[in-house]
Amino acid sequence: MLLRADLVEGHTDAGALASGQVVGLIDSLPTVEKLVTSVVEQAEKTLRRTSEAFSC
Repeated sequence: MLLRADLVEGHTDAGALASGQVVGLIDSLPTVEKLVTSVVEQAEKTLRRTSEAFSC
């Protein structure tokens, strides 16, 4: 019933939200700006690396 209240009906204050073991692996909570910047930088780095690998 608690999971139903939370997950199905959206009453997070009346239910229980399962977070699982992965919650123990979270060690930082960056701002959205920092997260997006990091993702873009990683994507650019990957694109440069793969571009160099496939250039003749």
